[in-house]
Amino acid sequence: PPSDLRIRLHLRPVHCAISNIFVMPSFTRELVRRDPELANILTKSLKKAGIGQDNMNITNLPKLMGSLEEALAGREGHLESMDRTIVVYASITCVEVFTVRDNNGNITQGSDTIKEVVHTVQFEMPVTGNEETGIQELGHWQITDWDDMLNGNVWF
Repeated sequence: PPSDLRIRLHLRPVHCAISNIFVMPSFTRELVRRDPELANILTKSLKKAGIGQDNMNITNLPKLMGSLEEALAGREGHLESMDRTIVVYASITCVEVFTVRDNNGNITQGSDTIKEVVHTVQFEMPVTGNEETGIQELGHWQITDWDDMLNGNVWF
């Protein structure tokens, strides 16, 4: 059983570099949770604009907005929404030790050797806007994927 395993993970970040920042206008995970059809609309709009995970960046924003305007025509309030999500992809270099041992103390995964490992981490922060005051409130950064273990943790 898994309870017989002992996991050791010790890591220390030594360097970080942002590889991509993308603003997802008019969409947050909360909006998509409340209106699941938005996920389909956004997926189709990204596809139509020729935007994928490998080229999600600020230069493609005008293409995306044009595609979204078409797709959301007739739906109230979405493109006018000041809500958005900021997505950041970062490479974080860490010095780490990772081992999984069975109940006999044998290493079943990893190694006792200290290694330098580069992790790709996806962060997101929702931003909500008050349309009356024009003030935007920043949410909290959260890790939404680590080394693509969740296939980008795509919500659209």
